[in-house]
Amino acid sequence: TLRTRLQHGWTIEQAVGLSRRPKTVRTIVSVTVNGQRFPNITAAARHFGVSWAVARYRLQVGATPEQAFGLEPFVARPNHAQGRSILVAGETFCSMQQACRRFGKLPDQIRRRLQRGESPEQAFDLEPLPGHLAAVVIEGRPTALDPSGRTDHLDGLRGLDWVICGGESGPHARPMDPIWARTLRDQCATGRVAFFMKQLGGRVDKQGDLASFPDDLRVREVPRAA
Repeated sequence: TLRTRLQHGWTIEQAVGLSRRPKTVRTIVSVTVNGQRFPNITAAARHFGVSWAVARYRLQVGATPEQAFGLEPFVARPNHAQGRSILVAGETFCSMQQACRRFGKLPDQIRRRLQRGESPEQAFDLEPLPGHLAAVVIEGRPTALDPSGRTDHLDGLRGLDWVICGGESGPHARPMDPIWARTLRDQCATGRVAFFMKQLGGRVDKQGDLASFPDDLRVREVPRAA
C-alpha cells in the first residue's frame, strides 16, 4: 500500500497518514463524436451503446472519438496496452515513457523520485520541492513492515535506507506487540538506518497520532543525503 501510494504521486506525509490527500477535482470534458457533441463520455457511451469505461480507456491510449465509441475499428498498440497512465499538471499520459518524452526526463529517474514521495509535478521539475523532502536521498527506497506474529530480523539491514513500522488497521487488524516495534527500532539504530514509527494500529482507530505513542516509540526519522 505504501509503495503504491508513492508511485501514484502521494507525498510521504500522505502515504504514511500524517496528512490527508486532497480529493481529486474531476473536470467534466465534453466530447465530439462524428460531428455530434456530448456533454461527457458517459452521455456519448450511452448514445452509442458502448461501455463508458471502454471508451475512456480507448481515448486514454490514443484512439480517436470515432474509434473509442465503436464507429471505426480500433486496435490498441502494444506499448500503450502495457503502459500505466500518469497525470502530470492536469495532463494525462498513457505511460511513464510518454510523459518522460514530453518533459525530457529519464523514466528511471522519475520512478525513483516518485518512490521517495515526490508528486508527479515535483518529479518532473514543474514544482519546487519542500525543504524537508529535498534532504531525503533520491536513491533510497522505503521498506514498510507490519506485524505478523513474530519478531522481524532485518539481516543486518543491508540495502535498506528507511524502515517504516506500523501496526495493522481495519476491522480484521491483529494487535501489535510494542516489543516488536522496539526491536525494529533498536536494529535500525544499530545499523544507522532511518526508523519511522507510522502508527500503533487498531480495528477502529489506527492510532497514528504521535502523542498517543509510548515515549520511546515517538521516533519519526527520514533518510538524509550524505
